[in-house]
Amino acid sequence: MGLALLFSLTFLFSQVPARAVFAHFMVSNTEGYTVADWEAEMTLAIDARIDAFALNITADQSVNTASVANAFPAAENVGFYLFFSFDYAGNGPWAKADVIDLIQSYDSPDVYYHHNSQPFVSTFEGPANAADWVDIKAETGCFFAPDWSSLGAMEAMQQADGIASQSLRAVPRLPGAISSTTINVTPASSLGDQTCVEGWGDGNFLGLCEKSCSWGYCPMSACVCSKLGLPPTVPKDTGVQGYPIAGEDASYSGLCSFDCNHGYCPTTACGTVEVPLTIPTVSDFAPPACTAGEGSGDLVNLCGFACGLGFCPIQACNCTATGALDLASVVNASITAHLTSGGGGDDYGLCDFACQRGNCYDECEEGDSWSASDEISFSDDDTRFWCQIVSPCDYDLNITTMADLDLQAANMDDECILYHMLTVLYYLIDEVVANYTEIITHNNYNNTLKYYRKYVENNITSSLDSVMYWAPAGPGLAYFDCIVEYRGKNETETSCPNYSATGVFSIYYEPLNTTAFEAMLLADYGIQPSWIQYGKKVDDFLCTGTSAGAPSCHSSQITWYGIPEDADNVVITDPRVVVEQALPNLEGLQANILAVQMQMLLGAWPGVTDDVVQSVSLAVELLLQAVSSMQEVVTIGKEEEAWERKEMIEEILGAIFLVVPFLGEVDAISDAFVDFSEIATIVGDTTILGDSIYEIAKDPKNSFMTILTTLLLVGQRPAEEYETMAAARRDISDETIETLGPVFREKNTQVENLVKDCAVA
Repeated sequence: MGLALLFSLTFLFSQVPARAVFAHFMVSNTEGYTVADWEAEMTLAIDARIDAFALNITADQSVNTASVANAFPAAENVGFYLFFSFDYAGNGPWAKADVIDLIQSYDSPDVYYHHNSQPFVSTFEGPANAADWVDIKAETGCFFAPDWSSLGAMEAMQQADGIASQSLRAVPRLPGAISSTTINVTPASSLGDQTCVEGWGDGNFLGLCEKSCSWGYCPMSACVCSKLGLPPTVPKDTGVQGYPIAGEDASYSGLCSFDCNHGYCPTTACGTVEVPLTIPTVSDFAPPACTAGEGSGDLVNLCGFACGLGFCPIQACNCTATGALDLASVVNASITAHLTSGGGGDDYGLCDFACQRGNCYDECEEGDSWSASDEISFSDDDTRFWCQIVSPCDYDLNITTMADLDLQAANMDDECILYHMLTVLYYLIDEVVANYTEIITHNNYNNTLKYYRKYVENNITSSLDSVMYWAPAGPGLAYFDCIVEYRGKNETETSCPNYSATGVFSIYYEPLNTTAFEAMLLADYGIQPSWIQYGKKVDDFLCTGTSAGAPSCHSSQITWYGIPEDADNVVITDPRVVVEQALPNLEGLQANILAVQMQMLLGAWPGVTDDVVQSVSLAVELLLQAVSSMQEVVTIGKEEEAWERKEMIEEILGAIFLVVPFLGEVDAISDAFVDFSEIATIVGDTTILGDSIYEIAKDPKNSFMTILTTLLLVGQRPAEEYETMAAARRDISDETIETLGPVFREKNTQVENLVKDCAVA
């Protein structure tokens, strides 16, 4: 299993009350496991607050009988639970009789996990054998929760007349998921009709997962589904049976079998000949663990040993390298030990770890040591030394705002301030989402957008008039010749303007280079080609007032043909679309905050916490400034003539340019930037085009974009990336910060004042 995998599962579920926490355990990886081996794995799971192992068991594997026979006594010995998850994909379907036999043989409520007094059973795939479960449920009385994800949710639930048990409550939300403030968008099709159509995997699983997920088969044990849609067209079966190649393990079995049978069989992972599989010592999907570290004083040897094996408590050691977890076997799990110096000072579990693995350094002596259970078991008069130990941080403090942290910071160690600052930033993201959602549904904001559209359309009209103006000659005339029709006759085609006629006459514009003309409109005026049409317009010029009797004044009526004018339907990007597309990406930002905090709690964070604060705070401060600008739009929009005020346009565009980087994808950022920079050009808003806000969205290589595009990538960010982002943050000048708006400046000052002394924490 590995400690890192257990901890990652704890991270996912630690904030969900009254829910059982399970971890999948691949039985195929347990060749030679004794009862003691199983007990060691289960003890780690208990320490990580895991309730049961889902024994992922593949049909007809030689390891099954002996390993399962050792697993259940071990679980009974340590007070742990197990249940079966029958894998129908890795080695083909299970025989119904074998499934019944296994469930009945091991169904003891003392060790087999029960739900509603029924033995809990799951599967991985196997929808073609759904009918078997009618008899299996009748024979065993099991509570059945299959994973037939390759079919999509609705079709899976309909298998064998809904044989899957229906009384489980909905799966609880993971921490960091945005709540009722999330913007809902109605999908094109029902979720029940959808299945996975796009996905990916890590490392050598990437190609296999990309193919299988695109064909609707995206096993969550190896792949990540990134897009749902209507069931795709799956290539016909080729009959080719795929197997993992030599050196790989059973995690590849199901994917190789499926992909090779449908025409994709990469030689880097799969072959057509069955070979003995490797039993990995580290999960293919385990995150990088600490592989080297250092300490000082009495902890030099202990940190060097323990950090190399993935245990590197941040309070005592500094992790200097990460990689695949190499966890040495436990020689004697019952040994307890503590430092010999300082009256048994806090070693953060290092002596226990080293001595239990047969490496009890001179700095340690065997004897009672502190454990998590002692925290709640000691009495007021307990004289054991660990009862005197006080953690440097109180992680139970209810700190959710900058004011809360400011009030408590004077009594905190630097590392504690940084930890709680991340919590404050997490809640500020919730505040941003709530405020955005309220603003974009506000009547004043929606009314303001009508004025915004009217303002932009009016500027398109006036720009086209000036481009084609005759006196003085507008720049657009150079792209046309003119033909004058006067008294029923066409004159010779000449350059424009042509003043050869008076009175009532017509002008026909003959384009010389339409492409070049439209390119000029886009570059100089921000007018898109789809916003114009070449039509007909009539202008009356009358001699009035003092000019009525002047010999030089001639009343006239001119009919223009082929003149550029507004299209009948000018499609202007709604700013709300950008906000709606950006908000879901903030979930990943919150998940990254929680991931770092969890590693800090476990003493496994190898980086500088201030780097994380510097990176995340910049993103949050930009979002808060954008919210402030949009709130100002609501205020301005209360006035009926708001569309006539350029300051409202500046607030809208300024807010949107701040949100654009949070679209995440580079192409999406580029497209949105082009759309709104063209609108800024149309309305002649040179203020916003010269502002730092505009420059943030314009240059994908500047410090802001370096930070934001990295922060919003899928998955957990490693310490090295936070170091790069923090360096980019420190490159941003004070002059630039001054231009980003009052809310940004205020929050930036608050953060810097609280953490300025914590850079080395």
